[in-house]
Amino acid sequence: MKKAHLTPERSEYTKLKIVKSLKGRRLTEEHKRNISRGNMGKTIPKHIRDKISKAHKGKKLSAEHIEKMRQINLGRKHSEETKKKMSIAMKGKSTKWLTGRKQTQEHRNNTSKALKGVPKTATHVANVKKARAESGSYKLSYEKAQCIRKKYASGDYTWGELGAEYGVHKNTIIKVVKMKIWANE
Repeated sequence: MKKAHLTPERSEYTKLKIVKSLKGRRLTEEHKRNISRGNMGKTIPKHIRDKISKAHKGKKLSAEHIEKMRQINLGRKHSEETKKKMSIAMKGKSTKWLTGRKQTQEHRNNTSKALKGVPKTATHVANVKKARAESGSYKLSYEKAQCIRKKYASGDYTWGELGAEYGVHKNTIIKVVKMKIWANE
């Protein structure tokens, strides 16, 4: 290779002069597209990304700019790989910023519609049951359900009497006896 084709190593002084001369220069849209095409597929080194990040820290975006970004991302779906990465990144992090926030009625309605008909996983159901049992929000337990079945089977109690004794409605007693609820631990 000929030496004439190699880019000479520039001194720090020369680099600063070039940067200073290019500062504030307006680029045409075509020039911007060409730069973009030239950089496509290249990865930016970590130290450069850190510099860019530092330069943008604390910079306030205009309402117009925020709205443009919102419009661009509206309806965008994340890939399963991206969702997994986001999930891993949030593991163990606090979600206190969500706590206590008032959701608009429209937001609540949209969330409700989105979740309608979505089956709950077995893990979710088990976790909910476990949390309720631990918090004491259940009036009955598996052991109490077994006692109710034995008492009803003896013929000495009616559904209403058992309901009054355990502080639940007679329909709940019927479901316990018919093994529709509290059938297994």
